[in-house]
Amino acid sequence: MLKPPRHPGRGRLRGFNMLELAIALVVLGLTLAVGLPNVADWLRDLRLRGVAESLKTGLDKARMEALKGNRTMSYWLVTDSKSKVPGADCALSATGLSWVVSVNDPSGACQKDPSTTDDPMLAFRSEAALEAGMVNVAATASDGNAAAQVTFNALGQVQGAGMIRQIVVSRADGKGRTLRIMIEPGGSVRTCDPKVSAADPRACP
Repeated sequence: MLKPPRHPGRGRLRGFNMLELAIALVVLGLTLAVGLPNVADWLRDLRLRGVAESLKTGLDKARMEALKGNRTMSYWLVTDSKSKVPGADCALSATGLSWVVSVNDPSGACQKDPSTTDDPMLAFRSEAALEAGMVNVAATASDGNAAAQVTFNALGQVQGAGMIRQIVVSRADGKGRTLRIMIEPGGSVRTCDPKVSAADPRACP
């Protein structure tokens, strides 16, 4: 009876031995140790960008509501210690991560339904602020003093003194990027980065 031909080099498949497995684990550990801090920084910067975009969205809504309704409309920075979404315990704060667009001061009434007649005549409010403790917000007027409100008139221009002219959004750990939201007297709103070169279109004036 003929035996099947033997093929040299075709042995049994074998798995990793303990030394190879240990080396693979060390390499994986080193890769994670190098990569994880970068990923964590990227996620923190992403949260910061999300806060800045939310704040700017509220400003844009307030201005458009003033233009559309041909009336004054205010944007208020608020904080609420009992709710992630501004509600019945909300209070004005120049460092608040949340915002409300309404005709009148929304303090203690941020949970109200949108209305053109019922005080505070609320139009919009922000969603849940999940970045508390990770992102800092500081809003100031043109004189550098803290401010929690900016009012747009029927032409979309900033009305009155002591209004928010700049909102600085930074990481609570003091690292990474910082963004500024600038509000011009004419009402235009833009986000800029103070750390980029003057030639960059994202640069702050």
